[in-house]
Amino acid sequence: MTTINPKNHFQFSKPIWILFILFVICLLMFVAWNLIHRGLFEYIGIDYRLWYSSAMIARYHGFDLIYDINLQTKYQISVYQQYARMSTASIPFWPLPLPYLSVFIMPMLLFTLVKPVTGFLLWTLFNAISTMVYLYYFIIQNKYCISWKLVFVIIIALPVLFRVRACETEKGYKLRCTFSARMI
Repeated sequence: MTTINPKNHFQFSKPIWILFILFVICLLMFVAWNLIHRGLFEYIGIDYRLWYSSAMIARYHGFDLIYDINLQTKYQISVYQQYARMSTASIPFWPLPLPYLSVFIMPMLLFTLVKPVTGFLLWTLFNAISTMVYLYYFIIQNKYCISWKLVFVIIIALPVLFRVRACETEKGYKLRCTFSARMI
């Protein structure tokens, strides 16, 4: 049985929870806006588009051709045209090159058995669950008295902060926010 050190007990104050909830709402609004205006694999699922296309190439042409940019273009543009929505916020299509070793494509072969959207949702769910389980056991190993709510905060904090930072560079937005690590 793991002993919890009381001095490592971590708890957020009410204003931090309110700020966190506002950030989560902003993140969900950002994702919803992108899904409505840009589609799934134009911005939000762009990395999954690469994984899925690479797995399709491995499945139908062999692992040695997953680095062929012409095949990548063929498979990625198929997913892009089927699920992306062109709007004034859209970025032009470009094929993403595969920066990973072919062995990392093997688990993705399972996701080629379903449609790209279903595979994306399953992949996202798998990543969320495995990250939460990993963080929970990491926290237990380090003897922190922490709740699942805080594990969720840890998971969501980085994407939220990355999105706020990215808003500084996107067209039409001049959001200037500075966050201190002490707030989180």
